[in-house]
Amino acid sequence: MRVLNQENPPQTFTPIFPETWFWTLVHFGSLKERNFTTIAPNMTAKWSASAVCFNEEDGLDMSLTSLTTAFNPILVEVRLPKTAVTGENLQMRVIVYNRVENCSRVQLKVPRIVLNGPWNIQFCVCKEKPYEGVFHFRAEYKGTQSVRVQARAMPGTCQGRRRRSDVDASFAGKFLEFTRTILIKAEGVEMSYTYASYLCARDGKPVWEKVELPLPEGKEMIRNSAHGEVQVIGDIMGAALNLEYLVHMPTRCGEQNMIGFVSNILVLNYLNSTGDLQENTRQTALSNMEIDYQHALNYRHSDGSFSAFGAKGSNGSVWLTAFIVKSFAQAQKYIFIDENVLQRAVDFLAQSQLETGCFRETGKVFSSYMMGGLGQGWELNNGRSPQGALTAYVLMALMEAGKDTNDPIIKLGIKCVNDKLNVPKNRLDPYTLALVTLANMRYNSTSDDTRIAFKLMHGKARKDDKHIYWTRGKSNPSATDTGFLPTAPSAEVEMASYALMSYLQFSPNDAERVAMWLSRQRNSFGGFASTQDTVVALEALSQFAASVYSRDAPDLKIKIKFKSTPAPSSAGFYVHKAENKLQLQREPIPALPSTLHISTRGTGCALVQASVHYNKPVGPYVKGEKNHFFLRIFVRPYQHDPDRCDYRTLNIKVM
Repeated sequence: MRVLNQENPPQTFTPIFPETWFWTLVHFGSLKERNFTTIAPNMTAKWSASAVCFNEEDGLDMSLTSLTTAFNPILVEVRLPKTAVTGENLQMRVIVYNRVENCSRVQLKVPRIVLNGPWNIQFCVCKEKPYEGVFHFRAEYKGTQSVRVQARAMPGTCQGRRRRSDVDASFAGKFLEFTRTILIKAEGVEMSYTYASYLCARDGKPVWEKVELPLPEGKEMIRNSAHGEVQVIGDIMGAALNLEYLVHMPTRCGEQNMIGFVSNILVLNYLNSTGDLQENTRQTALSNMEIDYQHALNYRHSDGSFSAFGAKGSNGSVWLTAFIVKSFAQAQKYIFIDENVLQRAVDFLAQSQLETGCFRETGKVFSSYMMGGLGQGWELNNGRSPQGALTAYVLMALMEAGKDTNDPIIKLGIKCVNDKLNVPKNRLDPYTLALVTLANMRYNSTSDDTRIAFKLMHGKARKDDKHIYWTRGKSNPSATDTGFLPTAPSAEVEMASYALMSYLQFSPNDAERVAMWLSRQRNSFGGFASTQDTVVALEALSQFAASVYSRDAPDLKIKIKFKSTPAPSSAGFYVHKAENKLQLQREPIPALPSTLHISTRGTGCALVQASVHYNKPVGPYVKGEKNHFFLRIFVRPYQHDPDRCDYRTLNIKVM
């Protein structure tokens, strides 16, 4: 057998760049040679070819290596934005390069989507001066749109002002074809809402649920922008167990970095407790935690505290330092944590304690929403004490780090938080109460103070047949508006999360109702209204899930009927421990608006979640109108040196 260098090489070059691009198995029979025609990669390169042959009589043999060269006289670059919105006018730039000494005549074909297209033009392009063409088109429809451009070397003569050159006839007919895709999104602002429910079927009895998924009418929604998806997973942790949602690489400021750090710890803790931890998940989480840990050290102050931007920022934050102390203490069983770093942070917290035993914030938390209720600044004389909530939070961090309950710092702190309970019941803040109850439980779960705090917290709860949750009375912030099914505010999600961890100790039967309410507050990614409440809620749900985890394999069939126009349809899901309990199953909702009829049969539980997304038009800015803001940017000469032309001062005004 011998390898042939073909006299007439392939006419097309495809945009692929592999190291090995041709591998085949051929039966020769009685033939002594075979010729092959194949498409070479779109690159100028020398390729080595060889063959291995064998038969029953002669055994195994290998051919000599043969070299062949693939070459294209022209190179095409297509520049196109990756995304656009409907109605947007776009620009596509096509650049054609000549890679031979003589000028080349090129035929360029551009598709019909281009304005005034399709284009079919010929031009000459020389080595020293590429051709550049700009074509315009309009993004008409939502979805993925493909743009195909073809450039072909043509026979003929190129004649310029200085010289005349004949096109190499051997290159005539060679062409390049490129396809680029652009994602076209609907205009306006994306809105979404989510329905979530943890459904359990026991003793073979079916469970039914009906869910309405409406859409706005008329001009309140961009036409054809709505889409939705149903997700099913056999674990109450839901989509958060998927690595792309919960375990992620840290690249943020000090506060956000630690939130990512905790997420990795939660994955390991929960999957370890259930025996479902896979080695690849463990390695990914450990690697991210080690990077997170090193990143966190950049935000450390000389006194051992931490802040959002480190030593170059303001004073160290008591809340963030407590958050880091708790997180580092939890991570010690997985990765190396410098004991000196941890101890100095603990010392800083101890020095921040007042004579009353309370702790107060000495630094600045850049994103106050991460502190949830801790960032709201409640008045002491109304029984709404930021010191009470912060003190409870710090105490739990110190106990997590190994502080003995007999330590004077802990004893004095517990006295502080319990003193905050000595106000009329109607003036007790449920957020502070939830934190104080959990701190007492961690301190001494059997004490009278713990029992009293839990009773007060339980008395503040709102209850229905399936749920237990807490609100903040008249001081409630409005719910997070995600559409037709608003989620609870961040602080209320945190309240329920802290309370759930206490209920697991004092009232396990009621804990399920708290967990059910929490599961209904999720967004489409498995998280909650903000970042900090997501971390706290997932910590509570992971503890609940571990407490109710059953080694018995669930065997659950879920059927969802979509009652919508133009025609109803259905989707089926199967949840089984051995096969797919932790697998997130997805199914698009065929049409919206829709009514979902959900039925479950078998034994076990599953989280069913339906998310709806649509776009809302953005109207002109109207001064004083809610939910709108206007941004003005003024560019002025550099205020410190008006003569500097390379500097400018920006004045930004948000109205």
